[in-house]
Amino acid sequence: MRKRAETDDFVQDAMVQFLRYGPRIQIADDGHFRALLVRIVEHALCDRHDWFAAQRRAVAQEHPLPSDTVLTLDPPHNSVKSPSAAAQHHEREAWIRLGMELLEPGDREVLVLRKWEDLSFAAIGEHLGISEDAARMRTNRAVSRLGEVVGTLRRGELAAGGEQDHSGGGV
Repeated sequence: MRKRAETDDFVQDAMVQFLRYGPRIQIADDGHFRALLVRIVEHALCDRHDWFAAQRRAVAQEHPLPSDTVLTLDPPHNSVKSPSAAAQHHEREAWIRLGMELLEPGDREVLVLRKWEDLSFAAIGEHLGISEDAARMRTNRAVSRLGEVVGTLRRGELAAGGEQDHSGGGV
């Protein structure tokens, strides 16, 4: 990855993305803040590495759009959101992004494959070397854990390492 950009650039980009799109949270102390940032930067670096390494990123596989392609840039009328609905959507997205950063790597991987890569359970199973049903179960458990993490974050009960903080302090 160092051939693609400076290490500091990747770290700075991860921090800017977190500060721009992350939810507004209270951190209990400097240690929790550092631990959270380390985890976010670590995942951002892994994600960027995977992006560079992916077969679909190979220049030889890229093809220009045909010249007769017509793109509609105007959104359908039923997809226009009110400002408050858009703000709620962005806030939910920010909580989910932060929750994803705090999940275990296996849970993150299966959710990225299913929700962002839009792979079928059969394709996920093949990628992970497990059955289609096992991939479905892992995905369902990962979604459930993500919901728990986001709920815990929103209540301010999650400690920096991702474990529950029962002392009553915030994130």
